[in-house]
Order: sequence, then C-alpha cells, then structure tokens
Amino acid sequence: MGAEKAGNADGTIPAWDGGLTEPPTGYKPGEHLVDPFKEDTVLFTITAANMDNHKDKLTPGQQALLTTYPDTYKMNVYPTRRSAAFPQRIYDKTKEIAATARLTAVRNISTGSTPRSRPTTNTTAQITRMMPARRRPAVRARSARATSIAHSPSCRQPSTRSAATTGSASW
Repeated sequence: MGAEKAGNADGTIPAWDGGLTEPPTGYKPGEHLVDPFKEDTVLFTITAANMDNHKDKLTPGQQALLTTYPDTYKMNVYPTRRSAAFPQRIYDKTKEIAATARLTAVRNISTGSTPRSRPTTNTTAQITRMMPARRRPAVRARSARATSIAHSPSCRQPSTRSAATTGSASW
C-alpha cells in the first residue's frame, strides 16, 4: 500500500503483480499458515566478516548487531517477494482517499483507512509526527541501549524476507 508497482532498475525488487490472492499449497483453514516460499534458498549471508561489502544496504542498527555479535549474528538474504494483497474494497477506498488527501493544520489525522496521498514531497515524517501516539508503533524498551538499537527509525527498514509473507492476504 503506497509503494511503486514497478520493480527497481537493478532487478533486486520485482514489480508488484497483485500479491498472493489464493492460499498457498498445503494451507488448511484453521491451521497454522503455510510458508508459500519454503522452496526459496538463501542467496547469500551477511556476517561481520563481509559486512563492508553490503554496508550501503545495512542500517546502522544492523551494522551494530553484526559488529557486537560477530560470531553469532548473521543475516540470511532471500529473494525479494512482493506478496502483500488486500481485498478489492481496500484498494478502492485507498484510491478514493488518495485523490482528496491533504495535509492540514489539524493534529489528529487518523481515519478509518490508510491516510496516504500521492507523494509529491517528502511528507512522511510530518504525517507520522502528526498521527496520534495510539496509531504509532509502540516503542517499549528496558534500556536506552535497547531503544537505540532495536527501535531507532533507521532500523525500521524492510527485512530481507518480505514482511508480506505474514499472511496479510484474505483467504
């Protein structure tokens, strides 16, 4: 929702084709979700030893974890999937709202749908700042160190395995 449909120029991010709209093979209603990409193999692994080769793609938090735990922390990188799918009514409503959405002086901009306009400027930070705290991700940590590593904005990057494999499609 809100991303470009096209893939990127170097081919590491494929075009979005509508996502998973059917249950994966082996799925049985009422049971645990099935990994639709269980056949995927690791493309490469990022460790402290080869971190410099991938530094331009790693957040400061990921780099800190690799440096702090060089013998135990690693990142397996899988093929990128764009499998998120929503019911058609969500796409229709989001498109309708996008045509009229605008920033206002009102502090509480939360609505019943995803409040996104077509991006013309870098307004994401402004919108996030204006949203009420109850709509923001909870940031709870036991120490300042945990906060700086686990919850810093620089760590809120897409994982190497698409978050869309969590079953957001409605089947």
